[in-house]
Amino acid sequence: MSVGDLRAQLKSRGAPHKGLKSQLVARLSKLLKLEEQTEALKNEDSDNENGEGEDETEILLRSVKAGVQEDKDKEKKADKLK
Repeated sequence: MSVGDLRAQLKSRGAPHKGLKSQLVARLSKLLKLEEQTEALKNEDSDNENGEGEDETEILLRSVKAGVQEDKDKEKKADKLK
């Protein structure tokens, strides 16, 4: 995958898309794993007859958003130091 492709994938997910290729690969890998976990939890929730587990999905989604925001904050700090 080219750097341009990596940046496009990260940007489409609202994640920071600047950095070295190795950083972009690591960031995208982390996001893909989190998306996979989120999808698995959503599937569990839909299979659950009494609706339990919805809180777990919400927690995971908040966790993903917090991780993305943390990466954005780190990127802004790095830009200010330049």
